[in-house]
Amino acid sequence: MSLKPFIKSLPSSGGTGAVDSVFGRTGVVVADPGDYELYYLDNAENIIIYKTLLDFQQNTVVVDGKYQLTAGKRYLYGGTGSITLDLPIDLNGSLLDLGSPLFGLAILYLGTDPLFNGASGSVKNGIVACPNSPCFNILKTGAGGEYCFVDNFLLADATSYGTIDVNDLRINYCGSIDIDNGFDFNGVDWNTFVIREFNLQSSSPAFIGLDFRGSLLSDAKINQCVIQAPSGATGVMLDPNSANTVANERFNYTEGKFAGGLTPIAGGGTIDDIRNYFFNNGGLRDSYTAVDTKLNTPVEVAIAVPDVFVKVADLSWIGKDAAKLSFDSDGNVKNETESPIEILVHGSIVLEKVAGGSDLLRAMICYNDDPLNTSSQWTIKSIQNSQESSLSLRGIFNLNPQDYISIYVANGDTGAGNKNIDVTEADVSIFKVL
Repeated sequence: MSLKPFIKSLPSSGGTGAVDSVFGRTGVVVADPGDYELYYLDNAENIIIYKTLLDFQQNTVVVDGKYQLTAGKRYLYGGTGSITLDLPIDLNGSLLDLGSPLFGLAILYLGTDPLFNGASGSVKNGIVACPNSPCFNILKTGAGGEYCFVDNFLLADATSYGTIDVNDLRINYCGSIDIDNGFDFNGVDWNTFVIREFNLQSSSPAFIGLDFRGSLLSDAKINQCVIQAPSGATGVMLDPNSANTVANERFNYTEGKFAGGLTPIAGGGTIDDIRNYFFNNGGLRDSYTAVDTKLNTPVEVAIAVPDVFVKVADLSWIGKDAAKLSFDSDGNVKNETESPIEILVHGSIVLEKVAGGSDLLRAMICYNDDPLNTSSQWTIKSIQNSQESSLSLRGIFNLNPQDYISIYVANGDTGAGNKNIDVTEADVSIFKVL
């Protein structure tokens, strides 16, 4: 929003509040008497411009030891240099606009209670230092629709960025110079959680950048977040097993960076938990969807009917590197995510007829224990077998949540005699198709 002056050097009596302009719009008078300007803009009755601590005090009330802003108002700093506050601020559902970070430090607060408080509020366009306290303590009351928006903001010094428990959070183009701790996010009734272009820096080995332990978010989107701290520090704290994200939602952390020697992820959560998706972050590998399984011991598969496929099970499968897919000892590989995925399966199997002779042996990758499924049939490989032989297996499958694949074999011999198949080796590697 642009502001254009149309009256300058008002009488020294001055004043604050709204006035009517010759343009039929509403203007705002800067509180400081003397050489100041009157601006015209739409909805200016909701804007309070302050230049000094006295201006600020005259347009707030002290409640519970805090400067309480007027709900729904925009407090716009129009001065130069910084204002040293003797009390913290209750944002009270208002917008505190610090003017511009180009003007340097806007607020210096030396108290020990959190600087910005309330159930809702916004802060933008400035630099703040509160070396003895957390910066934010925004905690919802349960009324619904409570928020914290922070934009174009730099925290020069603080014991932490603070604690947030609201319904909607947006942090854009913000950062810190050197703070002792980052954000601690609490609460379970989150709707929106967006952090974009956020730079957190600390020299403390006890630093935690973003702490989500105990919270439950709906759909977190964190993009271009850089966290830099020394060895001993932690970038992101997450509870195990995606416990910080509501079922069927995602925790997205993309295009960021973890630097300085810190541990990127701790707290029991991992980048491969089913709702956690970390991609294109410096200092951290990407989340993936994959598993590697194989037979631990040879298996004899009993074949009773020619050309009827039977599962290679017998509790003999083992696996490793499972991420968002699970495996069990019967060779089932299952989609544990809460979304459909497309997987690429590569495998091989070494098999032989038990009783000798030459039979037509077959193998397949079977979808949901259904050998007649078209996806299963597509993967069938055959060999006329008179000795131990190897078949390669591959296929692409669309797996809904809890769908699975496994390995089946069949013997095409229609004659009398033992049709059982010895499977001496089998392995399957499965990856999500990008």
